[in-house]
Amino acid sequence: MTKWRLFAEVPERAPPLFHAQDSQGEVILLDPALPPGENWVWIEVSTDRAQPLFILWSDSAHGDRRPDRYYVPTDAEDGFATELPSYAGHWRRHEDLAAPLRPFEPPDDPAPPWPVPDPSWPDRAAFLAQLDRVEATAYEVAYRGFSNCRLCGQRNGCAGLRLGSWEWPEGYRHYIADHGVRPEAEFAAFVAARAR
Repeated sequence: MTKWRLFAEVPERAPPLFHAQDSQGEVILLDPALPPGENWVWIEVSTDRAQPLFILWSDSAHGDRRPDRYYVPTDAEDGFATELPSYAGHWRRHEDLAAPLRPFEPPDDPAPPWPVPDPSWPDRAAFLAQLDRVEATAYEVAYRGFSNCRLCGQRNGCAGLRLGSWEWPEGYRHYIADHGVRPEAEFAAFVAARAR
């Protein structure tokens, strides 16, 4: 993956350095100056031909107290790496819908899964106890609007939780506790490792 260097810091409410015309997707920018959980950013395609790609990090979650940070691709070894985020509990909108749920997913990405109860799963209580410990240390991201449970229609939260390279909705617990939905194996292993 491409590395990124800090190109400029711009005071709040200043005109943007670059204008985005499209997004290449969300990544986690591994710049230690960015707080964990707030370092999830989009690689933007610019209208500026001299600078076709950029990343903008904005402190909008905290009322623009810190300057916006613009990053551009670099070949330098000391550039900041990125990693791809992983998502658990992000379901498609309808059971038979094939389109991606998140707008930044490329069209050829598979549609998110549909929650399927697994009443035979014996480790549900143990996993929920681990999930409680992990969620106590996760970073909360507020989103606009509420999500409803795909299985029973209950209002199920409006925030996401981030830890490491994983994000899951605050209502994910409901699917596991109330419907017996089994988490993806990779997420279950992540939770088990972090809950120790």
